[in-house]
Amino acid sequence: MTNFRFWTAQENGYFYPCVPTESTGDWPLIQGQLEILASEGKVEEKTDGFLLPHGQAVELDPEISEILELPDCFPYAITLRSHGSLGSPSFRYELEYQRSDGTPFYGIKVLGSYVELNRETCYRFSRDQYELVNLVEESNRESQQIKNRGELSQYNTLQLARIKERAKKIHATLDRFMERQKIVTADKLSVRLEKNPDGSFSVLPVLLRKDGDSYTRMEADSLEQGFRSNPYNTGKIYGPDKTQYVFTPEQEEGIRQMRRCQRLSPEAARQVAEHPREIFGSDAFDFDLGVYGDRVVSIGEFLAPDLPFSLSSGRNWLPPEGTGMKAADNREKSGDHYASLALDEKDYPELFLKVSDALDRGEKRIVVGDQEVELTPGFLDYVDQLKVKAGEKQEKQNQEPEAAGEKKKEASLQIQENFLSQEYRSRKAAREKRLGSNRLGDYLGQGLKPGIRPMPHQQVGMEQLAACWEHGCHGVLLADDMGLGKTLQAFGFLAALKKAYGNSAMASVLIVAPVSLLQNWMEEYRKFVAEGLFDGIVPMYGSELKKHWARNPDGSRCYFRPPDPNLKEVSMLDFQDRENRIDYSRNHLILTTYETLRELQLSFGRVAWSVMILDEAQKIKNPATRTSVAARAMNCDFGLALTGTPVENSWTDLWTIMDFVEPGKLESLKDFNSHYQHQLQNVENKGELLKELGDQLRKNLDPCFIRRLKEDVNLGLPAKEILRFKDPMPEEQRKLYGEVVREAREGQGEKSITMLQAIARLRDISLCPSLGAGGNVKKYTLGDPEHFFGSSARLMRTRTILDEVREKGEKALIFVESRKIQLLLRTFLEQIYKIQVQPPINGTTQAVARQKMVDQFNRAPGFQVLLLSPEAAGVGLNITGANHVIHLSRCWNPAKEDQATDRAYRIGQKKAVTVYLPMAVDTDFPEDASFDLNLDALLQYKRDLSRSALYPTEASEENAVAMLKRIEEAAG
Repeated sequence: MTNFRFWTAQENGYFYPCVPTESTGDWPLIQGQLEILASEGKVEEKTDGFLLPHGQAVELDPEISEILELPDCFPYAITLRSHGSLGSPSFRYELEYQRSDGTPFYGIKVLGSYVELNRETCYRFSRDQYELVNLVEESNRESQQIKNRGELSQYNTLQLARIKERAKKIHATLDRFMERQKIVTADKLSVRLEKNPDGSFSVLPVLLRKDGDSYTRMEADSLEQGFRSNPYNTGKIYGPDKTQYVFTPEQEEGIRQMRRCQRLSPEAARQVAEHPREIFGSDAFDFDLGVYGDRVVSIGEFLAPDLPFSLSSGRNWLPPEGTGMKAADNREKSGDHYASLALDEKDYPELFLKVSDALDRGEKRIVVGDQEVELTPGFLDYVDQLKVKAGEKQEKQNQEPEAAGEKKKEASLQIQENFLSQEYRSRKAAREKRLGSNRLGDYLGQGLKPGIRPMPHQQVGMEQLAACWEHGCHGVLLADDMGLGKTLQAFGFLAALKKAYGNSAMASVLIVAPVSLLQNWMEEYRKFVAEGLFDGIVPMYGSELKKHWARNPDGSRCYFRPPDPNLKEVSMLDFQDRENRIDYSRNHLILTTYETLRELQLSFGRVAWSVMILDEAQKIKNPATRTSVAARAMNCDFGLALTGTPVENSWTDLWTIMDFVEPGKLESLKDFNSHYQHQLQNVENKGELLKELGDQLRKNLDPCFIRRLKEDVNLGLPAKEILRFKDPMPEEQRKLYGEVVREAREGQGEKSITMLQAIARLRDISLCPSLGAGGNVKKYTLGDPEHFFGSSARLMRTRTILDEVREKGEKALIFVESRKIQLLLRTFLEQIYKIQVQPPINGTTQAVARQKMVDQFNRAPGFQVLLLSPEAAGVGLNITGANHVIHLSRCWNPAKEDQATDRAYRIGQKKAVTVYLPMAVDTDFPEDASFDLNLDALLQYKRDLSRSALYPTEASEENAVAMLKRIEEAAG
């Protein structure tokens, strides 16, 4: 156990006690960061402190590591030696850590990822170093438990191959014995067929290596020669080049099966090619496309369509808030920053010695040629790049180049698309006789719990859903504004449908939503739906999947292997629980995520769903993605898409959602783009023509489109007031802002990427000058909170607002994107106001932790503050405990900003809500040169258009470039 200022190195990680041994001003910042990591599931929160596991510590980015005062990464060489023969019980590995001159460190202490050279010097392993050391320790430990010498030799040989692979990643030095061993292992096996001279066929092994989510085929020519020449070896095969191909016991059985398939008839060979799993493995799964919906035409490789027209991708064209300076940092890390040093891989050995010697002496700079270079993380990354290049060059000289491996492709449902022409149009469903003489509308309101009274607009929405179902429509897009109760309308419709079926079985309902919303669906189901109406609501995602995997009689998982051997095998779900006699394909609500639907589409697609609901349906807005195709391939009688933002990037978003709801309703995408999207560009700045085009689109969507805005519905909500503040920048902020404006003006005519960098920096400086100048978080912790708030016009206004909220004893939400500012705000707000501020809620905050934070915030009495990122605004949070909303960061999409406001301004809010928009103005320039004021005007323009004409709300690169030009012109 090793103690440092704030943490103790232990076997299972770095322990930070709640009361550190040395309490300083840095501890609140560290504690805040630990609580954020705990909310993301990366740190374990104990009763007496926090435990950062070693496996998480090696994954942290440098800035967070610095905040937590973790040691720097271990910069020295690692050497690995072996003792004994692979089949000997005494065989073991020895790790040695060496200085730059090759001499070993003695008395070095290693505890997980923690490395201590002496009392004054400690480091932390990188992820690759940590994995290598762990593998070596595991091998030494496990080999002692194996008594059979044959099994021991097999185990040690397999481990040696894995150790060599890990060692290669960090350029560790191996002893001669390990270097000489040519050992190849595989993560998986496949097969290939070869025709023999007599016309028969032989099955030959193919080795596969895991590569991310897929597998890469390994080139192993000598394997086939060794396989043919020695018909008895199965655990090891020796190639003529002395390469050992070593297999696990499971793979051994596969090799034996291949040996029995060496003279196959053409018919038998065809069976192997089309159904290899039926022969090689007991987990075969027979498929028939007839079990899928009528839109599915085949199972094959997913290929993104090559469309002759562009799609608006919604990509992040602007770097995240607080990273405007990182373009230069990235240039440094890429090596371009050091091009003037004129170094290449042959200079690496001498450069490495210089760097290592300087680090040993604690120096921060070295001289390269006639230049003095600071040993920054960027420069050390550059040295590592030279090291990799040197290793790659040496390897190419020592070995013949390997052929590029083929990557396993994803198996996907292929559907009739409506891109260039209308290949598929949903048929009118014949539902007239399903309910006898009754109407579905007659059952509305039934099946809900007593006391649940839908509001008038919700009743109208349910009636329209029921009418569309009765008239045979394939589905409806329910695009009500955020906070109007789309979930209740969906449950009201489902409850009525189930009641209408009476005692007859109803096909199950599939609900697809972001993982952050699925817990909300569970809670709303229990809140709204009468007990016993459905047989249950069942999660099928994440860890819950293990309960539903299809299994063979021996308990092993069932997989489907497509006929094409270049496609990945696919795990399958079983919707029948035979042991408990539960049929999940009947009378159940099944919950899953978009990611699970995408990966297990071959399973979900085999069920005929009565209703399929897509919550946050904009997740499928890009029709060229695998997720979008999977959703549109499902076999559902009625599709219900829910979203408050049906149009974000372009009207193509709307077309894609409608291609799920009512395929063919908007013709082909090519025709739709020609008629609507292209005209939209022509009338973008002509309000009346734009409204006319939007009205025409709305008419074409009827009756399958429902959209009500908050201002159109009487919700009985209290008043909402929006206050805009234009405050002058303090000196430091004004100086930095002016510098960037002048730099942008002088660089006029450059490519737009330079202009986007300028916009990013103006955005960051307008929030806080530290961000725009690439400032370090700890810079502010050295001073008092007044320096932090006093550095920025927006922050000063935020402090004033919070003072007023505290005087009223009320609660406030602060939306801010930058993780740096979140951390500093939380630290300083706790110091100033003597309140406990929950960890910020971000997109990475775990769902259970997020809901717990919101519940605690809503229940807490008096003045409270909750920090959130705008990206967390659309995750179904109900925070009506707050009636003050501060947009410290501004979204470039007004719909997302409105969603953030609606976390507080929604059904259940009892107090008047005030929305604050702090904006910074550089008084050295006219107001038109203010980034904040220009962005506010753009957002309001898009907000107004979207309300009148379904106008796309997402800002574009073109908007940003035009904004910068306006700022430059105004600045003179």
